[in-house]
Amino acid sequence: MIDARRAECEQIFHSLLKAQAMRFDTNLSQSLPKTHGLYAISMVGATAGEYLHAGKTHRGISGLRGRVWEQHYKTGGADGDLIEKVRARGHGRDAQEARTFIRLNCQVQWVVVEDEMVRSWAEHYVLALLRPTWCS
Repeated sequence: MIDARRAECEQIFHSLLKAQAMRFDTNLSQSLPKTHGLYAISMVGATAGEYLHAGKTHRGISGLRGRVWEQHYKTGGADGDLIEKVRARGHGRDAQEARTFIRLNCQVQWVVVEDEMVRSWAEHYVLALLRPTWCS
């Protein structure tokens, strides 16, 4: 049973790492699916395995599009939001400057994982291995 669980998380992890990295531009909004999953955000040109933030979608109806595009990039304000993390690190005095920094410097990868329980356990696995620098 444990081997099967590990294999499942490992497959999700590798799918995430192999996923195409997309910049935070106008194409991203429509490219992100409305299904649920995991995502990892890195700097453009970062060393392989170097990530800023990673997480999962929750129960919202907009899935990855809602979590990554709407909550982390466009509106912000929620706990763990990318705009606030960018500002806290001195890359923008306000939300608009933070969004500009994200658009010019960040990219996101994702993998669809629709099962809520599997997604939750896989998030812990992914976070343990990636150790994103901005997840605190």
